[in-house]
Amino acid sequence: MAVAIRALGRTEYLPTWRAMQAFTAARGPDTPDEIWLTEHPPVYTLGLAGRREHLRRANGIPVVQSDRGGQVTYHGPGQLVAYLLFDLRRQRLGVRDMVRAIEAAVIEWLASAGIAAWGKVAAPGVYVERGGTEAKIAALGLKVRKGCTYHGLAVNLALDLAPFADIDPCGYHGLAVTDLAAFGVARGAIAELQALADLRGDSGIADTAAALVRECRVVRERAYGMTDANGPRPERLALRARSLDLAVRATTAVVVARSGAAMRRGHSAERRVREAMFLLVQAQTADTRAASLSLAADRARSGSDGA
Repeated sequence: MAVAIRALGRTEYLPTWRAMQAFTAARGPDTPDEIWLTEHPPVYTLGLAGRREHLRRANGIPVVQSDRGGQVTYHGPGQLVAYLLFDLRRQRLGVRDMVRAIEAAVIEWLASAGIAAWGKVAAPGVYVERGGTEAKIAALGLKVRKGCTYHGLAVNLALDLAPFADIDPCGYHGLAVTDLAAFGVARGAIAELQALADLRGDSGIADTAAALVRECRVVRERAYGMTDANGPRPERLALRARSLDLAVRATTAVVVARSGAAMRRGHSAERRVREAMFLLVQAQTADTRAASLSLAADRARSGSDGA
């Protein structure tokens, strides 16, 4: 049974959490598993047993007490959040197996970008070395109800890390946090998506993905080609938003094709989870980073023009 991938765009945390709960409560033995991709406005979330003393300073960012595992973390723009709604019994996975599979997918992707990373049994998540210090680059926390998971993974792509200084991240005082931007990850979104579209899965879905990639390229070139003289800045940003939306749709189509092909080849449940997460994190990271670079270029251009 293929995994359904849903690109939600930016969503508020609380209604998304409630939607996960409702989905899990309503699902039956034949309900397909789903992965929800999103990004949240600034918010701190506390796990079910989270202690408020780990919120070290109030800074105006709202705090939500959730029902996931773990302590406190921060979500904000520039972070990829992947919510994993999986039936563990059907996949014949234990919770620890699922956690290890999620970590392995991120570690494998980081290795492909030349970044060494590791997980820790006592403190789930993915860690890297930055400036001689161990730093967390991805956090995870799950909730299991009726043998099914919700909540999931948050990967720091290119975001303002300052809010982490006002908490004990994941309950650890002094834990350093970093993001992919700190490692100069800036691979072009179109090249990444084109490589994904070249994968051979279901030919109809692959063709759809390729068409979306071509449309995405046209829209992005229009956005980059505009100046203040031939296109107002809001329109440029709107075009980029449209481009990113198309890119996510293309990625979704390719991942669905790849997941179906993996199932037909009889890969294990853990392998399918790792493949899906690997592709999702790779594509979404490239796309988000490309957007942040283009916006930074806009700001630099405005400054040089005396704006």
